[in-house]
Amino acid sequence: MPTHDQFRVRRGILLTLWVASLIVLLAGLGTPVVQRTQEARVLETAREMLTAAPGWRPWVFPELNGEARLQKPPLAYWAAAAGFKLLRVTEFAGRLPFAVAGWLTLALTYRFGARMIDQRFGLVAAAALLTSFMFFRHFRLAETDALATLFVTAAVYWLWRGSLTAGRTSVVRFQLAGLAIGLAAMTKGAPAAFPLLFFAAWAVIERKRAAGTRFLVSGALLTAVLVGGWWYALAFQNPELRAVLKEEASVVGHGENHPQPFYDYFPQLLVTIAPWTGLSILGLVWAVGRWSREPAVRTLVIWGAVILVPLLLIAKRQNHYLQPLGPVQALFAAYALHRALAGDAKERRAAGIVLGATLAVSLLAPAGVIVAARQARGMVQTLDLALIVLLLAGAVGAVSLLRRHGLLAGVFGYATALALVFAVTFGRWLPSLDPSDHRTVAAEMREQFGDGPYVFYGKNMSLPLVWNLRQIVPQVRTREELDAHLSRTPEAVLIAQTKNKREPPPLPPSLAEAAVLDIDRREGSVFRVYVAKP
Repeated sequence: MPTHDQFRVRRGILLTLWVASLIVLLAGLGTPVVQRTQEARVLETAREMLTAAPGWRPWVFPELNGEARLQKPPLAYWAAAAGFKLLRVTEFAGRLPFAVAGWLTLALTYRFGARMIDQRFGLVAAAALLTSFMFFRHFRLAETDALATLFVTAAVYWLWRGSLTAGRTSVVRFQLAGLAIGLAAMTKGAPAAFPLLFFAAWAVIERKRAAGTRFLVSGALLTAVLVGGWWYALAFQNPELRAVLKEEASVVGHGENHPQPFYDYFPQLLVTIAPWTGLSILGLVWAVGRWSREPAVRTLVIWGAVILVPLLLIAKRQNHYLQPLGPVQALFAAYALHRALAGDAKERRAAGIVLGATLAVSLLAPAGVIVAARQARGMVQTLDLALIVLLLAGAVGAVSLLRRHGLLAGVFGYATALALVFAVTFGRWLPSLDPSDHRTVAAEMREQFGDGPYVFYGKNMSLPLVWNLRQIVPQVRTREELDAHLSRTPEAVLIAQTKNKREPPPLPPSLAEAAVLDIDRREGSVFRVYVAKP
């Protein structure tokens, strides 16, 4: 393999690799069923934007299942709606903008690494990010964290690049950072603070007071406010909208519905960058050890800290909040390989042991495929065997490259195999494990009851089912509300969901059970459908 000084990849090859990564991200994009509430919120809100009355208001203050959806700014909904406009209302179209956001995040991660150390460093970081568990899973879903991660990463990159130059170039880069901060605010709000925290901490630690001054006079903050603040200004003029935003801030601050302790994030961090967890941890340890000697590693540590510390402090904690840390973790994994190739024999041996252990664990994955297939379907199918062959071939091939050509060849071989494995796993294999899902339940309901009209009864309701039915399904929570609804719409088809052992309220005797649809045995999620007795 080329030495550190000889490693160069032509621009045409880089472009080919980048295009290939998009193909991998788009493979089977529309196959998985919309099961997560977070994704259903985005897709259904975007769908209702397209079907709403003409005018600007539904696009600025959208609705979800017929009710105001103001907990988040509308940029993610606009992205999904643009996919629907470009193609048609499908899972693939709605997810396409978010997969493209992941593709752009890969390019930013590469540029960050290449500018920070060298081209090889950037390529390894981008490869590790593409083939990490959380990135590949969540950037193929229509969820706000994908866009937020893109804009946070872009803002951090341009703040860092702008601080290292002067004059007009510095102003342009700071303006790009301000644009990215504003777009982050329009996507999810709070993550827009991460780049500003990064720049403040970085400028203080690196003693870059002049860079801070150039940022302030560049007008980047004004750009961020104009791009990201106008929606909040409009929202706070309406008392009802203002109350919704305050309630959402209270939910985040007090952790309602997701009150996990802060230390729950630490095992989740091991999963987010898997299977590169070992190299990422090793790179972090070496980076901390070389804090005083290498400005590049200080930048990485500061970047990671200004994201992780606030996430540990807020009470509402969910694993997908960790997505903006993905590029940082990938860069730490790349740093471990960089030190192994550029450092002494001890570091090379340590990285080799970690990579070897990672590959050894990967050889156990086929057993997991067999167990999962038998538990879900009771049998092993051809697709399972194909995935097993792909897993074994990839792991054995990576081991062979590692032994014959060294660490760099082993890493790139492993990343190539993982890209193919992940495309098959998330695009085809995992969806095949669920014989009954929200898509099949919605299809069965339409076959038996047509277009309804449907209504949810009780505290439980399912946004994934709403999306798969492609229509608004109102919710009544009490017997009194149900009686009033039935008096207005006696032909209503009632959906009573049991989930996590939480049953709906008692039903009136005038309704008869027409169908029982089991969707998730693990959570005990069952949809019981009722119609009026003849």
